[in-house]
Amino acid sequence: MKVILLLIGLFFQSNEPTVEQMAFDYFVENILDKSYREKKTVFTGNTDATVGYAGPFSDCFETFEQFKDYARETKSNDHNEVKIDFLETRYLRKIKNSRRAPLNLNIQRAVRIGGYYYVHISLYKRHQFVDHYLVRILDNKVVDHCYSNEYI
Repeated sequence: MKVILLLIGLFFQSNEPTVEQMAFDYFVENILDKSYREKKTVFTGNTDATVGYAGPFSDCFETFEQFKDYARETKSNDHNEVKIDFLETRYLRKIKNSRRAPLNLNIQRAVRIGGYYYVHISLYKRHQFVDHYLVRILDNKVVDHCYSNEYI
């Protein structure tokens, strides 16, 4: 009986990528490959299980109420890791975050507000800078992204 249930579960699994996977694929194809191609980037292959923060994205929302909703959801969101599939390239490697790597890539779990999903992706060089990207997804399609950066 357990085998039958397992087979049924495998048969009905969704082949659609997670919103985090969609955001990652968009980020690699449209941002990383174009703007950061000269730097080696490392990524763990999973979303970050820690609580995200909303501060860099206050200008990404039309109203302050929408931003407050986003900030509230980042704190109460599911923080279990999601595996992100990708092929290693010359510039993108799968390893734990490194103090010596030129760039570290970090992805937070998606936050849903209304019909949109928001995925926070950050690219950082330890003790130097963080580039923040908020990827917005609607109906399983990336709509756009918002950018912010800070020096640390």
